[in-house]
Amino acid sequence: MTIIFSEEVDLSTNHVMNWFIYKNRRVKRYNGKTSFTGHNSFEFNNRKFSIHLDKESESQINFSNEEDEENITSLWFRRPYNAVDDITVDIEGEEFLFPDLEILRSIGFNYKIFKDFFVTKFCNRCLGSYFVTGLNKPFTLELAKKTGLLIPNTIITNSKNDVVEFFLVNNQSIIRKALHEAFRYIPENDNFWISNKTVLIDKIEKIPDAFGPSIFQEHIKKMYEIRCFYLDGEFYSSCIFSQKNSKTQIDFRNYDSTKPNRIVPYKLLKDIENKLTELMVMLKLNTGSIDIIRAQNGEYIFLEVNPVGQYGFISEKCNFNLDYKIFKYLSDEK
Repeated sequence: MTIIFSEEVDLSTNHVMNWFIYKNRRVKRYNGKTSFTGHNSFEFNNRKFSIHLDKESESQINFSNEEDEENITSLWFRRPYNAVDDITVDIEGEEFLFPDLEILRSIGFNYKIFKDFFVTKFCNRCLGSYFVTGLNKPFTLELAKKTGLLIPNTIITNSKNDVVEFFLVNNQSIIRKALHEAFRYIPENDNFWISNKTVLIDKIEKIPDAFGPSIFQEHIKKMYEIRCFYLDGEFYSSCIFSQKNSKTQIDFRNYDSTKPNRIVPYKLLKDIENKLTELMVMLKLNTGSIDIIRAQNGEYIFLEVNPVGQYGFISEKCNFNLDYKIFKYLSDEK
């Protein structure tokens, strides 16, 4: 059986689930936060499991409830933000009416160690990462440089003076990015969004007096953008012609629904693919969405890797059929 950690709104997960249903393969999907009780059996979404360790074979986990008992054969950490978040411990009983915080912490760590082993060590086929859902961007850029990939001139700072100096030595045109991925919070009657999209700074007046640590990079004029989906050593690359649309010129994620960017399949140079593969190995990732730009001088400039990035739009536009390829990987279908 395959276990998928995702979120309710992810369409890509829905499409992969459809393949499991069509092919009559066993699959379970978990969305949202999981809690564990401190005095009962260890459970995962009300389903008990046990770990079997044998010195002569690989560890095996049985996942069961009253209706069935099955072996887990693969995991997909598609969007595991909440599903594998730090556990919560719910303690009942008179002796625990007012539990000491250290008791809670101790029980919590006990179950967390058990859970960490569960999600990382037992099966041969894991797609994505339990631990890595968002990368340290400066660290990733440094690793990319070590592989020989080109990156933009970059500083990370919260000093206006440093940004002004960087602005002046980079043709008075730079971009700003957040250090962390965007997030959203949508309770029942509220809604707000913090974006991490790229912002152009082409006038010194746009540099605020105070700001948190941010990434500033040279503004590289491009021929086009390249989005690669990496799947277990294979590259599915697309060319996005975003530079001719003022709305998407700086960041194609500023989608223009009335005049969408043209997206076509693209074949990266083998040398670039080899360096990207080396980077993904360094990051201990077997999947992810990679962003590159092709500068007007012909150079390929690496931007970033998103371990849980969207791939559906390039799969659809370029006929990559990635949902089926992910199903094949997880189910080991030939």
